[in-house]
Amino acid sequence: MLIAEERTSEHWAGSLPSLSIVIPTHSHAAFLAELMTSLEKQTMPRESFEVIVVDDASTDSTWEVLSGLVNATPLRMRVARAEHNVGPGSTRNAGVTLARGHVLAFTDDDCLPSTVWAEELARAVTDGLDLVQGRTLPQPRTPQGPWDRYVWVTGSTPLFESCNLAVSRIAFEEAGGFPTARPDATRGTRSHFGEDVEIGWKIRNAGRRTGYSASALVHHRMIPGRYADWLAEQRRMGLFPGLVRRVPGLRRELLRLGVFLSANTARFDLAVAGVTLAAVSGRPWVAAAGLPWLRRRWREATARPGRTRLARLAQYALGDGLGLLSLVAGSVRDRSLVL
Repeated sequence: MLIAEERTSEHWAGSLPSLSIVIPTHSHAAFLAELMTSLEKQTMPRESFEVIVVDDASTDSTWEVLSGLVNATPLRMRVARAEHNVGPGSTRNAGVTLARGHVLAFTDDDCLPSTVWAEELARAVTDGLDLVQGRTLPQPRTPQGPWDRYVWVTGSTPLFESCNLAVSRIAFEEAGGFPTARPDATRGTRSHFGEDVEIGWKIRNAGRRTGYSASALVHHRMIPGRYADWLAEQRRMGLFPGLVRRVPGLRRELLRLGVFLSANTARFDLAVAGVTLAAVSGRPWVAAAGLPWLRRRWREATARPGRTRLARLAQYALGDGLGLLSLVAGSVRDRSLVL
């Protein structure tokens, strides 16, 4: 990754910090001031940590905002701008090359760390963990639209979500950083998917200690979304078979019965099988296999305002159908069955 420009705050120099906070950002200029305020409120002594923000060739005013923030902040801060957009994995790796701490903490530009976040992550690694996941909850008291999205992490997960993660530098370097190459990147998808999953499992499979800290809390913003955005995420489910092929442990710890991506995909697959069998066999009662999916989605339709339940149910059916087709296509392409 080529760095086009970088700047440091007036407090950057001095003794080496123990913790480096690395944040990739892309075209979220409006989020940065509040994010920086949350980092300035950390209980960890300011001389003990630094903040590195790497702009992944944003198309909005992100670099101008970062330049203003780095000039005004009391933190030890460094900002850099990538010459070309390369995705968050490469951007995080670039941030690590600019970092000086022996503990690396990662969060995203759409997150707001709690005041004790940095201190708790650093403590967890100092106490013997090589990788620690923190707790992530949706930003409180925020209106939610029908298709808005956020991240929710309330315990150790096999996905190692990088919105709230700390890694010892030794473990990070042994793992080779976040992977940046994905064989299926040219097939109409973004060039990044599952890089945090892969590095987390590399560290774990190397025998390093991993854990979870409930006190290392960040709040994830509600990201406005449309139904089309949700459909795009359903289509991206087709990338999971390849991820499971690269990280076999996911089949045991993430998939239901070693095959189904989630409880919902299992319910929908059962519904499709039941309806198909009923049509072929002439036994309509077999279609009752779809009741678990229908009951769950009917209940969830109430939580998405703006349309009638029947309209929402139709949207769910279309999206779940797209997800199934994407998983089947991905399973064939990557020779790794995930439904």
